[in-house]
Amino acid sequence: MHFKKLYRCGAQPQLRLRMSNISFYSQGLYGSVRCLLGAGLLVVASMAKADTPLTLNDAVAISLQNDPWLQGSLYQQQAMLERSVALGALPDPRFSVTLANLPTNTADFNQEAMTQLKFGVTQLLPRGDTLSIKQARQEVAASKQSFLRDNRKAQVERDVSLLWLDAIKADKTAALIESELPWVEKVLDVARSNYAFGIGAARQHDVVQAQMSVTQLQERLLRQQQSLSAALAGITQWLYPAALPASERFVGHLPDSLPALERPTPPETDAQRMDLLRQHPLLRAAGVDQQVKAQDIALAREQYKPQWAVSAGYSYRDDAPNGPSRADLFSIGISFDLPLFASQKQDRNVAASIAESEAVKTEAVLLMNQMQSAMHSEMRTLASLEKRHRLFERTLLAQATSLAELTLNAYTLDDGEISAALQARVTGMNTRIAALDIAVERLKSIVRLNYLLTQSGAERVGE
Repeated sequence: MHFKKLYRCGAQPQLRLRMSNISFYSQGLYGSVRCLLGAGLLVVASMAKADTPLTLNDAVAISLQNDPWLQGSLYQQQAMLERSVALGALPDPRFSVTLANLPTNTADFNQEAMTQLKFGVTQLLPRGDTLSIKQARQEVAASKQSFLRDNRKAQVERDVSLLWLDAIKADKTAALIESELPWVEKVLDVARSNYAFGIGAARQHDVVQAQMSVTQLQERLLRQQQSLSAALAGITQWLYPAALPASERFVGHLPDSLPALERPTPPETDAQRMDLLRQHPLLRAAGVDQQVKAQDIALAREQYKPQWAVSAGYSYRDDAPNGPSRADLFSIGISFDLPLFASQKQDRNVAASIAESEAVKTEAVLLMNQMQSAMHSEMRTLASLEKRHRLFERTLLAQATSLAELTLNAYTLDDGEISAALQARVTGMNTRIAALDIAVERLKSIVRLNYLLTQSGAERVGE
């Protein structure tokens, strides 16, 4: 893959590449969150050399760098934390200005002793610990974003890895087919020549058989190229944020070999696996949901407490018309409500909050069961694929190669049919393709298992 590192005035380093007709565009997206970009920018710098293939690790690093969801999650968490501060503040006091008891016959302000200009202020006090509970609830809810980002990173690594493995499998399968085409085409030329000049036991059937083999291989090659294009198209949504002009694209290639992914070793007992799964970002996020619902229950129970209000007022009065001055007036008071109808309101709200909390716990149990089942399935699949891989490496590949050589020697010595030689050669190719499929499926199983074994590094509020 050809890479070109471009620098513009005041711009981030950029990576541009192309695989077939698929373009990849990678650059720094988030100037305000440089901690998320450091790893990706190092990858871009290290891949600046020409003819450097796009490895699996590079594809994952660039995809994480270009994922706008992570930046959106940071903004969302920041918004929730800002809102938590607002939720912990007292409501604004209410001010009032009132012209009271103005006589209607003259509208003179000083005619009546009770005529006054009132200035008042009222402060509403929330019920019990409502403010602190709302603030704590919002802070807990905001912490969920950290776990969701951990899960998103693991999902991106899993999805990009699966697409990349699909692409390299299609690419290497196409290469295996392309390596066989010249041999089959040569056999076709020999069959035509032998049939035309009546050499040996050549028959028209041999020519048709060879021609059909060539056509079938060409069709399989086109099918693999289609699969490669589809896989690369899936990768492009991760590798660059926007399409590049055709003039700015560069040709590249995939690596020549499959990556060496380390096989994970999950715990042996179900109890240990469950303990491990509880640290998965999704289950940690589900734990945050349970904490939020616990705060909702506490908030509902605070509704049993009265809501208080404190008010104060100052009343100005004018002097009497005949001269005596009138004293101004000051007043202060409190008010509160009483939950007299708790059975129809507060009791119902508490019961609803408890039911919602239990529902969230049920969802967490279902998620745990699903992930545990998926882990068991992947462990069995991986064990089976490794057995099949060893069978191919030890026996089948060698047998297929030997059969192809023996059949070809027999045909060369005019002691066999061309159809048998072609079939043996195609069988050998199919065996190598099957071995490649098993190797790739094994890597896919490791990728999926690694996602299930992801451990969140974030800390939850209250831990």
